[in-house]
Amino acid sequence: MIKAFVLLVIILSSTVANSQTLNYVSESEYASLKASGNLTGNEVLISNGMLNVNDSLLFQDFFNLPETSNCSGYFDPPGPALTVTGSDDGWATASPITLPFNFCFFGTTYNQVWLNNNGNISFAGGISAFSSSAFPSTGNEMIAAFWADVDLGGSGTVHATITPTAAIFNWVDVGYFSSQADKLCTFQIVITDGTDPLVQGGNVAIHYADMQWTTGSASGGTNGFGGTPATAGANRGNNVDYFQIGRFDHEGVDYDGPNGINDGVSWLDNKSFYFDFCTTTNGNISPIALETGYCDTFTVCSVGDSIDLAFPFLSPENNQITTVTYSAPTLTNEIVVSNVAGSSGEITIRIFGDLETIGVHEIIVTATDDFIPAGSTTITYYIEVFDAATAFPVTPMLDYTLQCAPVTFSVLNGPYSAYNWETGEQTPTISINTAFNDTLTVIVEESGCKYTIDSVVVVPGPPVFNFPMNLTYCEGTTGLFLEIQDSLNMSNVSWSLAVPSLDSLYSNTLVAGTYTVSAQDYLQVCFNDTTFTVVEKLLPTIFTDTIVCSYEFYVSGTSAYSGGIWSSSNPEIQFNDATLDNPLIFTDTIAGVYTVTFTDNECNSSVSATIDFPPYPGTWLLDTLLCIGVEYEIVASDDNNYPTQYVWEDGTTGTNFTVTEPGNYIVFLTNVCYTGTDTATINYQRCDIVAPNVISLAAGSKNPLWYVDAEGLKNFDLVITNRWGNVIYECSDEFGDCTWDGRDRRGKSVEEGTYFYIINAITQGEKELNKHGFIQVVR
Repeated sequence: MIKAFVLLVIILSSTVANSQTLNYVSESEYASLKASGNLTGNEVLISNGMLNVNDSLLFQDFFNLPETSNCSGYFDPPGPALTVTGSDDGWATASPITLPFNFCFFGTTYNQVWLNNNGNISFAGGISAFSSSAFPSTGNEMIAAFWADVDLGGSGTVHATITPTAAIFNWVDVGYFSSQADKLCTFQIVITDGTDPLVQGGNVAIHYADMQWTTGSASGGTNGFGGTPATAGANRGNNVDYFQIGRFDHEGVDYDGPNGINDGVSWLDNKSFYFDFCTTTNGNISPIALETGYCDTFTVCSVGDSIDLAFPFLSPENNQITTVTYSAPTLTNEIVVSNVAGSSGEITIRIFGDLETIGVHEIIVTATDDFIPAGSTTITYYIEVFDAATAFPVTPMLDYTLQCAPVTFSVLNGPYSAYNWETGEQTPTISINTAFNDTLTVIVEESGCKYTIDSVVVVPGPPVFNFPMNLTYCEGTTGLFLEIQDSLNMSNVSWSLAVPSLDSLYSNTLVAGTYTVSAQDYLQVCFNDTTFTVVEKLLPTIFTDTIVCSYEFYVSGTSAYSGGIWSSSNPEIQFNDATLDNPLIFTDTIAGVYTVTFTDNECNSSVSATIDFPPYPGTWLLDTLLCIGVEYEIVASDDNNYPTQYVWEDGTTGTNFTVTEPGNYIVFLTNVCYTGTDTATINYQRCDIVAPNVISLAAGSKNPLWYVDAEGLKNFDLVITNRWGNVIYECSDEFGDCTWDGRDRRGKSVEEGTYFYIINAITQGEKELNKHGFIQVVR
């Protein structure tokens, strides 16, 4: 362990980064420029705690360096948080931080560094870019632990700790743009003069703690992921020399190498990377060992023990292949489980403990890339094989008492330093609370050795009957069949039945009633019983066939064990809720006889009934105009297809009614639900003209006048001529009122003889009548 008590010194120089023309803006001004996409890259945020850009400051504090070794990981920042220039982009101090040592980066020595908010440090000037690019690239000379859009507005602090030989930069629980704190990241960069024990065998380390996000919304991210990926690695800025750990744009632990597709950010959790940027060959960086936590000497017991050790390395440059080899000169019992070469090379070694190799051994692991000349990294690990006899002088044995569960198990001849039961428990004793008949395994450890105990044990448990929850059967069946499933592990079964031959069986068919089943386990150590009730599920009932004097029917009286479903084969029938026992059944005014069915949920048994929706009765009586004297039969059409009574206004029944005179004739139609009515209007008209053919002009004659019965006539035109066609008399009358007294148009009585008439008339029913004939005049 190496510890040091060091004076912390941070010197803020007034040197301007790379002769940039800086634009000092407030946080609100910066946010507006960023949101509108108008950032130039030279903006510096001004906050209340910002140092004056023309001042220099000597800041000092004290801290203890953490334990250091070649596999140390992330450690908390030794110094307090800096008051940064702003919560969003930019660098953490107004000017570069002066380093009290020379830092070598790809062959160039630097004595100052910019601590940038967005997860990186730079050397040629401050970098405020919040959307990263892949390495290598031109410009962006930086070491990036996690180049992404860090935003301290919601959470996080930035720390810088400077010692005479090292600089430590921490980003602690930082959120992402804009001011989001639902996901946080913590990471660290350590740079040294190449001699500080914080980084052994190199001058740079990147450490990660918990990593939860990758991208801010200004870089196209949604809820911390997607959009432009975050970049981890280092870039010289000449588009040639670089080291890339990877690019990350989603949650998860997937990783396919530094230059593959974008990876899951949780892969970085608790990892560390160590490298030497001062001794690169032609820009080539040797393979980088992934920190695996192998800080202590590995141990394996000499008898019955083994251990698998994986040694992964990254190829820093694109398109390079790393091959991993090992040597263990003093080990004699190990095998290579896997050895994969690639952009991520890894070898896995399985070491078996044996008596011949008791003691401490070196494992020398070497990773070599395919650059010309090749770069290689060699790390030495240690493994100790312990003597099992010193750890377990008396053989460990399982100890327990046969009884009904629960049973307590322990290990004899202990105590031991560790216990690992197959149940996952790590206590000296465990309890098995249920029936168990199998091999029970426990691994005990002592002095670095392990001993495995495999014992077949029996823990009897109370008999479990495993009857179904629904202990019912349907009406009409023989009963409920029940079977004891675990019969092989039971004895002395009793159903408390009156029939001895049935009482000891492992299955029975039971009718409705209450029963008690009891049994012992097959070792007759445990006893159990259960009491249950069997219920008969009665079949469903439904209403009787019914006539409904409307087009909706409120059901009542339905019974079912646990409800059911209504249905009908007629699409005209509808239900307000087909799952109700007593729903509303209706049809859209479509009369008829319909069948509805109710199927219960338990037994799937169906019952049906009919609903008769009678129609509204109707007929069609025709208004009729008849000839005078005609007898007419009115017929009420019988198209109802439903029993209907026909009653006429005078009490006559039937569909037919005989009339001989004009009038309004009403029929009433009645069925079981409704009454309807209709009226036929009957009128009579003259269909012929009746005229006399003899008149007598003698004194005292009874028929001295000739006239026409004009009832029912209108627009009457009459012409009377003699045998020679001469008009003797003519008359036109609106009502047919024309009378001839035997005189001619001069008023002189005509002679005896035959005369002729022509009549043109229109009846009141608008029928034309034409009639001609003769008149015999006598004296």
